[in-house]
Amino acid sequence: MSDLAFALTPKATLARPVQVGPWTITEITSDGLWSVSASDPATVAWPAVGRTENGVHRIGADLAFVETDSAPPAPSDGLWTTDQTDGWTRIEVTGGDLRPALAYLISLDLGDPSFPNGACARTQAAHLSVILTRKAADHWTLWTPRSSAESFLHHLEEACRTAL
Repeated sequence: MSDLAFALTPKATLARPVQVGPWTITEITSDGLWSVSASDPATVAWPAVGRTENGVHRIGADLAFVETDSAPPAPSDGLWTTDQTDGWTRIEVTGGDLRPALAYLISLDLGDPSFPNGACARTQAAHLSVILTRKAADHWTLWTPRSSAESFLHHLEEACRTAL
């Protein structure tokens, strides 16, 4: 009997980038996403809670989401990893300050002191789960479950149109 090997290619929700006013909304399907949990977070070289560094989004005291196109951190005593790649869709929004549009979707203070460049949070947007990262004033990354990605994209586009 031969061994079976499966290669899953994430399905793209957007056929092409979408332009709404100054914003370009693009789905990125090349990176992997892993959740990493630690029983003792002090033993892991993670950014501070609510911060993103080098593709590591620390969204809780003992939980981070890690973007990587290579092998994830190896599981060990007190460290657990789960492949989340096929469960989430990564959306990049560039081209302008997205905060006026996000205000229609997200109940977080996204002002500079509270949510500076490099900040991240796991929250709700239009009643859908989202991991939000501010890479720069005009560059945001939003991860949302793939099963509701089309609905999320619809709400994001409408929020952008409303904010114009």
